[in-house]
Amino acid sequence: MIKYPFPLLSPSSGDRAAAEGAAAENNATNVAEQKPSFDELIKDDKYKAEYEATLAAERERWTKETAEKARQEGLTAEQRNVEELAAAKARLQELEQAQTKAQLKAAATEALAAKNIPTTFAEMLIGADATATKAQTTAFAETFNAAVNAAVEARLAGTTTPKAGNAAAAQDGVTSAFLARNPGLTI
Repeated sequence: MIKYPFPLLSPSSGDRAAAEGAAAENNATNVAEQKPSFDELIKDDKYKAEYEATLAAERERWTKETAEKARQEGLTAEQRNVEELAAAKARLQELEQAQTKAQLKAAATEALAAKNIPTTFAEMLIGADATATKAQTTAFAETFNAAVNAAVEARLAGTTTPKAGNAAAAQDGVTSAFLARNPGLTI
């Protein structure tokens, strides 16, 4: 028999049986929760189609890479240098375009903010160059402000505001409107 240093932590015979039963139950649960094998998954048409599509894409990528490596091996050092230079120029052009786009977006955002228009429209207003961006931003600001003013005027149409200094007349108008809706009330 094993002596435990802390008698309260020593398992009794009933505790051992319960622990063994729990372990058996956990094993049964783990068997049920195990993921299906690859062979089992491939039997399902959905997974099989996905697997075949992925496999075809990877084969195509591998074939292209292999063909490119073979082509690269057949090039002379001068031809490789020319290709590397062309690739570097293309990458430089991409970076310059990205920088130009960022500058134009910043200019459009600044112009919209100066005219109190939401800056979320800046991305849509980027033109080919700074003058095109400025022209598009100005045209958009005018159209946006006109649309906002038209919407405000349409909402305010038919409502009248009381004139300054005539609070009693305004109160009488409100009171008479209230009394008209509630005929049983008197003041």
